[in-house]
Amino acid sequence: MTLKLVITGAILKTIQSESIEQTFAVAKELVEKYLKPGDLVLISGEMGAGKTTFVQGMASAMKINQTINSPTFTKLHVYTGDWTLNHLDLYNIPDIKALQSFGIYDYIEPEKEVSVVEWWQRFPTVFENLPHWHVAISGRNERRTIEVEARETVCLKKSQS
Repeated sequence: MTLKLVITGAILKTIQSESIEQTFAVAKELVEKYLKPGDLVLISGEMGAGKTTFVQGMASAMKINQTINSPTFTKLHVYTGDWTLNHLDLYNIPDIKALQSFGIYDYIEPEKEVSVVEWWQRFPTVFENLPHWHVAISGRNERRTIEVEARETVCLKKSQS
């Protein structure tokens, strides 16, 4: 049974990206204008939609000079620059017990890092009550639609700081 997470916030931006540069620009804008340490970003999209490319754009804005690769087989990559970025991929995690033994809560509720989770929708109940940003990427090849959305709790969290 799969639950559907309903995003309650406002859509900040929807673009038709026709290049890696445009995808990077949206990711950089998210970091530069909205994100702060402690934020959680959930990315949705089919295989090959550009989720890792989006994370590469985020990392660029965070002044991370390491090569950003998909963590599909390793489950987690931690990158450091001006910010620390935890990049998680839950695609190959078989069940909630394995996810919990992995220590997921250490990464999705950080105080000083930004955590990005790909394939989070495999375990929606883990994320449903957490403030987060949602990035939905659809399409393939050069043409993609990218939609950036925030739960209201994230917006409130930012306005109180």
